[in-house]
Amino acid sequence: MRLHPLIRLYPKRWRDRYAIEFRALLDDTPAKARQALDIIRGAAAAHRNPFPPGDPAMTPRSRLAAAGSALALAAVIPAVAFLAAALAAALQPAEYEPSRTARALLDWFGALPTPVLAVALLAGPALALVLGVAIVGRRLRADDAFRSDLVVFGGAAGRLLRRPTVVVAALAAAAAVVVLLFAAGHLVAG
Repeated sequence: MRLHPLIRLYPKRWRDRYAIEFRALLDDTPAKARQALDIIRGAAAAHRNPFPPGDPAMTPRSRLAAAGSALALAAVIPAVAFLAAALAAALQPAEYEPSRTARALLDWFGALPTPVLAVALLAGPALALVLGVAIVGRRLRADDAFRSDLVVFGGAAGRLLRRPTVVVAALAAAAAVVVLLFAAGHLVAG
């Protein structure tokens, strides 16, 4: 049993930095099941913590981008909650869940002062849009690998769109999952 194929389990960033040395180490040691488990555990840890403390790759600029991404997500959550509540409230009578909870959330939004509501429903998503475009745009300009990944993704999406029956079937399956989960939740809630 050879262990060096397990190196592919590690993130690309880690492999770029350590793969040669790690492979040499694995080639010099006998393969055992316990070592394979340790390698798998190490790969999982490397995915959970891609930037360990003191890692020079986590620059102040990348910390700023991470904070901006978190702020964009936080800014859009109230508007998404409002729209999800409006959809849930419109789908069934008010005496059933989740419509009852959704209507309570809509009533709460309605009780907010107009400036607060405007910030939650307009300024928050606008801020999320500006931050998201700025962060993605900066990454597009600075990262060749990201640009090439985007080209590959675009090519794959283009090939999928040339197969409309597959796309429609996948969308139908996804919609069926949503409907079945909704129906199961409705049956459980009563």
